[in-house]
Amino acid sequence: MRASLNVILIAVLALAAVPAVAAPSDGAALFAAQCAACHGAEAGDAPAKSDLAKRTPDEVVKTLTTGSMQYMAAGLSPDDIRAIAVYLTGKTPSAPTAPSAPHN
Repeated sequence: MRASLNVILIAVLALAAVPAVAAPSDGAALFAAQCAACHGAEAGDAPAKSDLAKRTPDEVVKTLTTGSMQYMAAGLSPDDIRAIAVYLTGKTPSAPTAPSAPHN
């Protein structure tokens, strides 16, 4: 009995030591949290989501990483940025996504 408990304990500890795989970024949730206030249904002066959807995924990525929206996207990971681009356009960006870091 004690030997089987030791085996179970070792198995549990081994599984706990395996690093968790990060869940893929959810473009819809990220857009809702980070972008929709300005680009949602009541877009105002900002381009509406439907207008952003007409862009290529690479244009969306570029705008978020080095363009006019880099300051708004400063806290997003490269995977988050790609997820937003895929969500908006329905296509995968061809270029690798560099981290968003505003330049001074």
